[in-house]
Amino acid sequence: MSKIIRKSVEDDYKGEINMNGYYNVFKEKSKNELIALYKQFLDFEKTGVISSDVELGKIRDWYCEWFNSGSPLVALERDLFHAIADLWYTYQLHSLELNLSIGTRVRIRTDLKANERYGKHIASEDMIEYAGKEAIIKAYEHEEDYAPAYLLDIDDQFWSWSDQMFEAVNITKKE
Repeated sequence: MSKIIRKSVEDDYKGEINMNGYYNVFKEKSKNELIALYKQFLDFEKTGVISSDVELGKIRDWYCEWFNSGSPLVALERDLFHAIADLWYTYQLHSLELNLSIGTRVRIRTDLKANERYGKHIASEDMIEYAGKEAIIKAYEHEEDYAPAYLLDIDDQFWSWSDQMFEAVNITKKE
């Protein structure tokens, strides 16, 4: 069985720690790491086994040490779901800042200029090739340290677009 060796909780975590030294280890994971951990959890639900070879197994071993128990699954499950819920909640808050719905057809401004600010985003040189073209909003982007943005089909959801970068084309505002 693999063990996570640490000098102290403070060495592993830069955030808040409660009086028992315990903290939600999932809160420091990125969105992609949480997705991978959730997939491992779903595999566990199917098989009844969490392998020590996967990240969730290593975290389970750590929780066993913390709770001095061989069965920390309730705390582990609660912490994982809480971290995922926080991510979802943040996404919902950021999507409220965006005025257009996913699936809306937009036209990128014909007068889009590189290195100019449009709302909270700056158009790059590479975005100029899309000026005057129509696109469909495929998703919202909501990274923690950045302003919410739209992701479009026209550039395979690569660039971050703001409302101010579009011209009207039967645009449907969110209700």
